[in-house]
Amino acid sequence: MRDKKERLLGLAKAVFPNLSEAEEKMLRAAAKGEDALCGGTAEDKGDNVPDAGSWGKERTVRAAVLRWLCTERQARDLVGPKGVQLAGARVEGQLDLEDLEIPFRLGFLFCALEAGVNLMEARASGILFGQCKTGPIRADRARIRGILWLIKGFTNGGVSLGGAKIANSFSCAGGNFENAKGDALNADGAEISGNVVFDQGFHARGAVRLRAAKIAGNLACRDGTFENVGGVALQADGAKIGGTMFPDQGFRAKGEVRLPGARIRGNLDCTGGTFENPGATALIADGMEVGGGVFLSEKFHATGGVRLLGARIRGDLSCTDGTFENPKGDALNADRFEVGGNVFLGHKFRAKGEVRLIGARIRGNLDCTRGTFENTCGRALNADRVEVGGGVFLRQGFHATGRVCLAYAEVRVLADDESSWPAHGDLDLRGFVYGSIAGPVDSEHRIEWLARQYPEKRRRGDYHPQPYEQLAAVLRRSGHVAESKKVLMAKEKDLRKYGDLGPLARAWNWILGATIGYGYRVRRTLYCAAAVIGFGILVFWLGHRAGLISPTFPPPAEAAAPCEKRLDQAFCPWIYSLDTFLPIVDLHQECRWLPNRGGGDVVTTFWPDRYLFTWGDLVCTWFWFEILAGWLLTTLALAGLTGLIRRD
Repeated sequence: MRDKKERLLGLAKAVFPNLSEAEEKMLRAAAKGEDALCGGTAEDKGDNVPDAGSWGKERTVRAAVLRWLCTERQARDLVGPKGVQLAGARVEGQLDLEDLEIPFRLGFLFCALEAGVNLMEARASGILFGQCKTGPIRADRARIRGILWLIKGFTNGGVSLGGAKIANSFSCAGGNFENAKGDALNADGAEISGNVVFDQGFHARGAVRLRAAKIAGNLACRDGTFENVGGVALQADGAKIGGTMFPDQGFRAKGEVRLPGARIRGNLDCTGGTFENPGATALIADGMEVGGGVFLSEKFHATGGVRLLGARIRGDLSCTDGTFENPKGDALNADRFEVGGNVFLGHKFRAKGEVRLIGARIRGNLDCTRGTFENTCGRALNADRVEVGGGVFLRQGFHATGRVCLAYAEVRVLADDESSWPAHGDLDLRGFVYGSIAGPVDSEHRIEWLARQYPEKRRRGDYHPQPYEQLAAVLRRSGHVAESKKVLMAKEKDLRKYGDLGPLARAWNWILGATIGYGYRVRRTLYCAAAVIGFGILVFWLGHRAGLISPTFPPPAEAAAPCEKRLDQAFCPWIYSLDTFLPIVDLHQECRWLPNRGGGDVVTTFWPDRYLFTWGDLVCTWFWFEILAGWLLTTLALAGLTGLIRRD
């Protein structure tokens, strides 16, 4: 072993006659397979990075010596199996290993490489930077057969790994990457066969890019901070992740986090993460595919919009106890996304801004129980054309300040309660289709629910019949036939209130409701008829006693008959009223007795020579009214019995 160290030192001194103390330590340790400790173990402990401003020649290693060690064949053959492990040293000059084949591992612990490192297209067994202070690191298209670790250090000027291939894990745990003029870390198109780690206090100032990267393991960002205010903080467009992505539990992004088109085989777990990009999009994952679930829950907080347009999630989307704030835009936009499990937007979920699920397809339930949706200037929850294979839960503290739109949605079960219904004018039920109701099913409450479609101040043109017909159909299938009829009656009544009907049409609508209940209460005609006939009996009885009803001339055949047998001498008020009311039917009273318009006292005005009407006029008027009422009520009764009025 001694011969091996001396041989390596001899080869080095032939090229570099004035080797420093640190360089000799490095060469001896490399030959022995040990770590080269250049600064002592005491000051190199802890989580701090080196301040090499006061370090002298005894701790300086020239970058040229390191490059020679990696390129000279005879020298490389003398390096031990652990490779080059340098601790507590300052590397002078840029470490340029571009396009080199490095057969052993390079390790730097508590070192200063302030001029940076060039590993572009290099091929190495493994590279480790631990608690190091470095300048820019360029490793585009590098091939690392082992690990690449940049842990607990500080890199000024950014790290570039575009197109690199790493056969093991890539860890930046606890690292601090800063590049105010560009990317803090660029690994676009990189392929990593293990995990990618940005946790344990990782901090990046500048964009971190993983566009089209392929990661076989997990992408761990727990307790990491990604800071690029006004720009992209973390970008993984089109990335493929074989495990789970963890921007959770202390994760914080200041700037946009982009995952459009990403493919994640496991979960996207943002539990407890903080995403900040006020007035813009905080998290965008359009077209993302996730093999597991997406968790934006348990103190998750987004200041700015969250977008999942067209995303495909095989498991659940859970936003329980999550806060989404984007008051002037979309708090959560998941238009046209597909979820194989459930969507949880409840249990302390809170959104300030519109929550959009337009055209979404959810195989399980949409659960908004105890969720709070706030958007006073527009839609709070927009589920237009959503398809839900299970139930929609809008109850037990569900609260929406703003419009709730369920237009043309299709769900299996609607579960709600009265206390969770939105305010008047804030409910859109056009085309809403549901199979059953888990909640109030009595017509009184459900009609009030339908009334929430309209503002309290009546406004014409907002009427839509389908919500009434849908509710009536569901109640009828559930066995609540009487309640369904009341709903259909309310449909016609609200047509008069909110529909575009003219004065005559509104009057006819009122008549149909008052008489036959729009065809659903035909017995009302009997009550109306009885009232008309009964009042007619009173009018005609009083009129006959006052001499206001006179007999007509008898037919010639009856003129010679004895007075006691002439039919026109026997006036019967109730038969006369019945004969007047019933059309077609002749009871031989109406044709033999007629009201006398000129009879009776007059009702005068303030001028004695003028009068308004006589009591005979009133009897005549009632006579004509009863004839018309008889025709009308009889016709409506027949139409109601035959179903001509009802349209269901």
